[in-house]
Amino acid sequence: MFTVFVPDFFTSIIDAVQWGGFPFILPFFIRVDLYGNHVELEDRSYFQMGHLWFLYLLFLIALILLPLLMLIRRPKSEQPLDKIAKFFEKPATVFLLAIPIMILEMSLAGKLDILYSYGSWISYTFVVFFLYGFLIAGNKRYKEIFRKNWKIGLGVGSVLSIAAMVLAYLRVFLEMVEVRYYFRGTRALATWFLVVGIVGLGEHIAKKSKDKKSGTSKGEKLNADNDEKVSQKEKPKTDFKKNLFIYLGRAQLPFYILHFPVLAGLAFVIVPLNIPWFLEYLILVILTIIITMVIYDLVRRTIVTRFLFGIKEKEEDIKRRRKKREERKARKKENIA
Repeated sequence: MFTVFVPDFFTSIIDAVQWGGFPFILPFFIRVDLYGNHVELEDRSYFQMGHLWFLYLLFLIALILLPLLMLIRRPKSEQPLDKIAKFFEKPATVFLLAIPIMILEMSLAGKLDILYSYGSWISYTFVVFFLYGFLIAGNKRYKEIFRKNWKIGLGVGSVLSIAAMVLAYLRVFLEMVEVRYYFRGTRALATWFLVVGIVGLGEHIAKKSKDKKSGTSKGEKLNADNDEKVSQKEKPKTDFKKNLFIYLGRAQLPFYILHFPVLAGLAFVIVPLNIPWFLEYLILVILTIIITMVIYDLVRRTIVTRFLFGIKEKEEDIKRRRKKREERKARKKENIA
């Protein structure tokens, strides 16, 4: 956060306040208002998280919930949690999990002036999402539950999203303040339905691909000889696809962290050129993607930067390091002997 966002923070306020250069802003940047009170520009208290706010929030939620999460992970907790998962195996019951999110958002909508919110979501809502994610990731039953409900999730979620957009328009542009409760409730429902739909679709595609590889598509096994010939022909293509997905999968978080300073830096140069907006947009998007991917490729090559950006190590790197460690131990033993 300090290495990536501080330069963006500096460029965002440089026109508003004439300070004595980049180093001068750091003491003010790290001042934190724990109560989330709005701080005016002239107060010079600016701790901001920019586009990394969700990482900050995830870190805080994980720390606060750590005792509960450790309790959930205990062997004694497996049986009751498994019973809960069995309940959600009934058709469409998984969508009932949207109710706590909807209640939170609707009941606290009128108290936004005293609550801290991120991205217009009340911060307590993220605690519920975090707990759901932890419970779902820890039980394999939910993969199948989501897979069976993905069509309902995407269909109903899309309709609810459109309804939420209409309500947002009424609230913002027609200043119908009372609509905010319905907007927050509808958005909460739409979000959970889409979560189930998107994750379920991913599981559906993964299962289909797995069935195809194992030769059980449509319940029939492929001829062993034909399967071997096909696999030999398609192996280079499959390997490239697999490696590409692994490469891009590991790039998700680093790409998001890095893209904003790159975008801000490019915009600082390109926007004053006064070129047509569509060209400006295309240039910014294309150059941001290219430059960010180049930086990511450099970042992923060292252990320190991989750790800082949350990039999972390659298996071959882990094996190589273990081998070197074992070799060092063997050499030490030989020297002692």
